Formats: sequence, C-alpha cells, structure tokens
Amino acid sequence: MTYEKGCDLKPILIVEDNPLFGSLVCKMIRQQLSQPLIWVQTFAEAKEQIAKYEADFRVALLDLNLPDAEMGKLSITLCRVIFRVSSLHRVLVLSSVIKSGLKG
Repeated sequence: MTYEKGCDLKPILIVEDNPLFGSLVCKMIRQQLSQPLIWVQTFAEAKEQIAKYEADFRVALLDLNLPDAEMGKLSITLCRVIFRVSSLHRVLVLSSVIKSGLKG
C-alpha cells in the first residue's frame, strides 16, 4: 500500500526493536485497520522516517528503550520532533522493561 502525504490513509509509525513483538503489533493492527504501517527497529531509522514523512502519521507507537538510544531518549526526542513539525499528538510509548531513573 502506498502513501501520499495529505491522504486519509496516513501511516502508523511503529518503532520496536524486538522482532517478535514488532511483528505481533503489525499483525494485530493489520487485522483491524487498513492503514499503511511503517515499522522500524532503531532510533536512527525512526528519525529518518519522521523526517521523510514530516511526522504526518496517524499515530506513533514508540518503544521506550532501543539499542541505539539511551533509556527514554527515544520517546522524549521523537515526541519533541513530532510535536514540532506536526499537529499529530497521538503518541503511545511502550516498554517491557521497568527501570528506575528514566532520563527526562
């Protein structure tokens, strides 16, 4: 499915490094919605996609902890970028790791 900026079928951005969890999330979304999905597995890829699509996503699902980003850096940095360049305010941050001392 292709995506054109400004169309009704804005993609859903999924940032998740765990292949099992990422594929499960994509599968569940595809069963319920016909939105295009963009699944990336690193902080760097997420920044590239946000720049490419000018943060024009239906929703962004972000993993809190990625191998190429400090704990919490991903969600804080990407939320700032998304909110600065877009009216999108639908961001969900997920994590299966519980740690004290999140950086903010």
